[in-house]
Amino acid sequence: MLNIPSTTPHHTDRMESHGLEKGMNVEVFTTRKRTVYIAIIVVVLLLALVALAFFFLPQISSESNNCQLKGDELKLPPKPEQDPSPVGVRAIPFTGRLPETLVPEHYVIWMKIYMDTSDDIKSNSYDGKINITVKCTKNTNIVKLHTWLLNIDFDSISIYRLPNLDNLWIGNVGTNDTNNFLEITTRKSLIAGDRYMISITYYGQLRMDDPLGFYLTSYNHQGQIRWVALTRFEPTFARKAFPCFDEPQLKATFDIVITHRLNRTALSNMPVVRTVTDGDWRTTYFNTSVPMSTYLVSFAILDFNHIERVTSSGVQFRVWVRPDKIAEATYALDIGVKILSFFENYFQISYPIPKMDMIGTPVYPPMGLENWGLIMYQESRLLYNPAVHSPDRQFEVASIVAHELAHMWFGNLVTMDWWDEIWLNEGFASFFEYPAIDHVHPEWQIWDQFLSETLCKGMAADEGSRLTRSMVQNVEDTPVGVYDFQDQEITYKKSATIVRSFGSFLSDEVIQNGLRTYLNTHIYGSVDSDDLWTALSKADRDVGGTDVKRMMDSWTLQAGVPLVTVSRIGGDSVKIQQTQFFTIPEEPATKQLPDDRRWNIPLTYTYKSEHDFQSPLTTWLLTEEDTIKIRGLTRPDWIVFNVNQTGYYRVNYDNENWEKLAEALKRNFKVFPTQTRAALLNDAFTLALAGHIDIVYALQLTEYLHLETEYVVWEMVLKHLPKMYSHFFRLPDFALFEKYWRNKTTPLYNSLGWDLSTSDLLEYRKRLQSIKVSCAYGNNHCLQTSHQLFRMEMDNPQNVTLVNIDGLVKTVYCAAIRKGDIDDWMSFHCKNNDDDDFEATSPICCTREAWLLQWYLEKHHRQNKTYIGMMKMLDKSKVGFSTAWEFFLERFDELLEKEEDAYDYLSNFAPFLNTEEDLQQVMEFGSRYNDMPTSAAASFYRSLDIVKRNRSWLDKNRDSVARWLEDVTRDLPSHVPYEGRDVDLSKIVSASRIQPDLE
Repeated sequence: MLNIPSTTPHHTDRMESHGLEKGMNVEVFTTRKRTVYIAIIVVVLLLALVALAFFFLPQISSESNNCQLKGDELKLPPKPEQDPSPVGVRAIPFTGRLPETLVPEHYVIWMKIYMDTSDDIKSNSYDGKINITVKCTKNTNIVKLHTWLLNIDFDSISIYRLPNLDNLWIGNVGTNDTNNFLEITTRKSLIAGDRYMISITYYGQLRMDDPLGFYLTSYNHQGQIRWVALTRFEPTFARKAFPCFDEPQLKATFDIVITHRLNRTALSNMPVVRTVTDGDWRTTYFNTSVPMSTYLVSFAILDFNHIERVTSSGVQFRVWVRPDKIAEATYALDIGVKILSFFENYFQISYPIPKMDMIGTPVYPPMGLENWGLIMYQESRLLYNPAVHSPDRQFEVASIVAHELAHMWFGNLVTMDWWDEIWLNEGFASFFEYPAIDHVHPEWQIWDQFLSETLCKGMAADEGSRLTRSMVQNVEDTPVGVYDFQDQEITYKKSATIVRSFGSFLSDEVIQNGLRTYLNTHIYGSVDSDDLWTALSKADRDVGGTDVKRMMDSWTLQAGVPLVTVSRIGGDSVKIQQTQFFTIPEEPATKQLPDDRRWNIPLTYTYKSEHDFQSPLTTWLLTEEDTIKIRGLTRPDWIVFNVNQTGYYRVNYDNENWEKLAEALKRNFKVFPTQTRAALLNDAFTLALAGHIDIVYALQLTEYLHLETEYVVWEMVLKHLPKMYSHFFRLPDFALFEKYWRNKTTPLYNSLGWDLSTSDLLEYRKRLQSIKVSCAYGNNHCLQTSHQLFRMEMDNPQNVTLVNIDGLVKTVYCAAIRKGDIDDWMSFHCKNNDDDDFEATSPICCTREAWLLQWYLEKHHRQNKTYIGMMKMLDKSKVGFSTAWEFFLERFDELLEKEEDAYDYLSNFAPFLNTEEDLQQVMEFGSRYNDMPTSAAASFYRSLDIVKRNRSWLDKNRDSVARWLEDVTRDLPSHVPYEGRDVDLSKIVSASRIQPDLE
């Protein structure tokens, strides 16, 4: 039930006009007389309370001079013990590897696929037979290989000595489900140096609910359901399709034969060599493959259409998609051909298979999978239509195609020896997306975007705590173990950034020659990191003589991000120190590092008098602390280290240098290249928000931003604004904070406007940036335009929809609700009454009307959806947060009755709590519910720590920020007038396009 605040006829009339009085159980005051009576009663009660307070107050004061309970006076729940073990470390050694007794050399696989209802009881299954040629390396009478969820015909198993086919006779056959082993004991031993053939007949299911291994999926074509059989074997699921030696270093060649219905096409890694038709069935024979790991084997049975071209080196390149999407496959084909040729030229190694097929399917779990010669994608990652899709979609297609094609060299041609070295696959594929895209789309300035798309994400995952992973780490040969290890940000993003850092100490020519040596030396083989270091060292032997292994082991074998602190110590001398950086202040970067926890850091630097950002000065920091002399450095000079952020480390300076950099940016920001400007801002805000420097030093760097037009620089700043917002949005200083950012962002907003029809990626991304931040910080024109668009849809929903306005729909809705009135609020509520759709309905909480938010939360509470209602309100406004927080504290007993995990809700509030009052409320909550379960207590203490850190941060920074804001906003207008081009609302709606379905 909604309790309407005070006597507010405006609210009552509005709610009656929208039918809320009856339909939503709203109490209303029906007569003015009743209102008057109630007001009199309230006044009388207040006078009585005042009298009682005066009577009892002296007694209360005499008993206690401080009514506020301190933390040590509260009985909090017992604090659970923390597990000190870093993530990913196993207490029990893994024993699930195959024995080193047999090496597979060749597989012959026959399969007959049943996908139709006419196949009766065999529908959605397949028959299989496999012959595996192996070489024995140690005498043994036990053969182990992998199989999982296959029905093995044990009686069919035979092992023959080659070439005479001498039968070894089978003794016992068993399975080890823990490690997915098929264990065969022979009566005669296999002899080292001899070759043998293992023959097995089996049967498998094409599962529709398990897209791992060989499985079945479907799509709708003109109202008809059609079926497709696909494979997904990486990392350890080939064993679900056929018995095999399913470890990446055990490469072999494959002959694959598939029998399937005539109405479908069979594809595999290699080209078709012949087909045989028998009635309704066709048997497709594929050419013998190159040596490859089992996880790269692939086949597909489908009825898709395709388009094709031939590359300059004669490779047949085809893209396969469902029939009604074939026109949207042109872009992927075009860039695929160009990128494959680019890699052939760069590595000077030809792609070794005569064809390349890329398949896009409506339902495919990974974004892309690099099967050799048969890459599979989510359909949304392969299709692009400029009339329908945004430039961001084009970027996503280009990125994933470049990534998967890079795998043909890194991962397929040369494969990591074991999954603990998977960074050699994914790190290089993630890195080489960038030169490939730069080759196809130089106008995208892709290397600038490396900082925001890759470097920042890798660092953010690596600097949170001591529990982060290293790039090389032990991993089990189980699906759970391998998946748990493949951390996207470390395995992909950090690893790519480390590859990029080679350029800090090796020339482009040395890197290129080293990689060519690495690939040629280990072609069709498996490697570890040392093989890479050896090749790079060899390439640099007569150039820089770098011992690459010595320098790089500290980056791949240990986790974390180093912080380099630079301090002027007089004249031309600079002291440099390294510590490990943590974004959590409780794990300070000030304690001494152990010898095995230091990094060998390739430093690049320049200074004002030199300002050489193309060929900066270089040196190595090999110890915890060192002093360097910079010839020509004078006292007025600023210094910049980690030029263009080519190194994987953060940089802090003494306060004086931060101030010099801020002044230099204001005088002429173009002295610093785009990537260096972005790096300075990113480091400064990251350090400040972690408590290492005063936030004012970071904010001073932004004073020039009204002149900044580069996408990546703004992106680096904007990614930190939500955290600053969470610190300030409930404080009186927030009005000046909003005013400052309105003034900084308005020039960019005015210059770009709302024209979303552009095909230029950077222009498009900058428009999205400027509209989002301008609306968020109260730009009147942005709010007004959003409101007009909103009303266009609400007033004419049959002909106008905003859902595809290029990722801006939530911004537009939120701005419109914020600016609008109850009519707008009710229009949106009635249109979007599916409250389970969190993203679609969350803008409704952008209203500043507390009574509406209270009613909305009460409604969710009655529907047992309180959590959803509260989460929508947290970050929208001070009013929304306060409404949700007070509801949580006051109604927690009710929440707990409905949901056992209600204790965990506190963790969602904690990032926004930062005052002494907040801390007291959290501790009182813990005291009130000190009998909470152990798991809830662990979550409570994590939240308590966050609130303490937030309070400490605010205590340190609040006064200085308030003084800075008052100074820099003194002469700024509250609202900057719009001076851009006229906005054609109809054009915005008509130009709306579909965004990529991002992670």
